[in-house]
Amino acid sequence: MLHADLQAPSVFDLPGFAPELVQALTDAFEQGEGSTFQNSRAGIVEQTRFLLAALRAAAPRRVLETGTHKAHFCYLVRLACPDARIDTFGLDPESQRCVDLLNARLGPPLVTFHPGDSKATLAAFEAREPEETIDFAWVDGGHDLATCSRDLEHCARLRVPHVCVDDVRGEPQVARALQAFLATHREYEQVAFSRDQRGIAHLRRRAAGEGAT
Repeated sequence: MLHADLQAPSVFDLPGFAPELVQALTDAFEQGEGSTFQNSRAGIVEQTRFLLAALRAAAPRRVLETGTHKAHFCYLVRLACPDARIDTFGLDPESQRCVDLLNARLGPPLVTFHPGDSKATLAAFEAREPEETIDFAWVDGGHDLATCSRDLEHCARLRVPHVCVDDVRGEPQVARALQAFLATHREYEQVAFSRDQRGIAHLRRRAAGEGAT
């Protein structure tokens, strides 16, 4: 199983990274922890190295996220892939504050926030825009089996070529959802797994005609 290159850049190496913006996003509302930059420095370095490598592999023009929270992942994508469009789905309506702050600071292409339960909102998005192509998905929404499973199913229906799933090591229900998804969807393979305490799995959709190994 591949891991992030220990010499690869992390978010701290990216031009334009602004710790004060991260702090503003974090302070936008009080609820919860667990966003990308709400971690130890070592955890942030490992997770962002891993995600930056996955984003380089995907070279996305459009990114989908479940689990907006403080919009930290959106900020990482804007730094790494400044021309990518981002659709982010989150249960907490207060996440809109973070998205608005990020859009005001960085400008277009604007992040689009879809509030509500992703089991409903992501299904509506799929039906409304069937012609859209999502190049990369970050699954970090509900950590219960039903929500994570449904989010992964939508990634498969949208034929997303690169999917990263957070908290596979830290959340047993997420691990169960991922295991079941890979057993059912043989068109996907897990190509890498991060070393950090939370645990990110990077899935790749096999090209047409590419058999399972």
